[in-house]
Amino acid sequence: MAVVPLFFADMATLKSNLRLSNIPTGKDALTIIDQAVQEVRVGFYEKLGAATITTLLATVHVDNPTTTAEVSRARANATEVAWVKLLLICRLPIMFVDGSAHVRESWNDEGLTRRALDSELRKIKALLNQQVEDGLAILGADEDEAGLSISVIEPTEGRYYPRSSVFPLLSEES
Repeated sequence: MAVVPLFFADMATLKSNLRLSNIPTGKDALTIIDQAVQEVRVGFYEKLGAATITTLLATVHVDNPTTTAEVSRARANATEVAWVKLLLICRLPIMFVDGSAHVRESWNDEGLTRRALDSELRKIKALLNQQVEDGLAILGADEDEAGLSISVIEPTEGRYYPRSSVFPLLSEES
């Protein structure tokens, strides 16, 4: 059974968003992509829960979202792309080091990691990680939590007066 992305209609659309649609069939990179997509799918269910996922999937993805539900669905799609890309950036270089057959050709075919320096990859990983964390935080927030929250901070025990930390007995007698 083929791995199916969570928020995209099919794997071809997700690969196109990742700029990896030109990988020929039979390459090891396809297995790595499938594993990453499956891991992201499981991660979404672990982080957001089945109820939130069901709610997001109930809304059809549109190119120009206008409602809150459509915006949430678009954010879910963007988060899925960022999460899969993050995993692939970490895993595709390992395929190169492993010395698998036709690896150099596959490596050069990957738009994701072609001619990227280590310092650039670190920056990209940090940016993608932040995008994933932000996306999951926003998608996992309740509607009440997404709005403005105001709270008043008060001491939990008694009242505190000037010099109360130095002369506690004098403060209580006043």
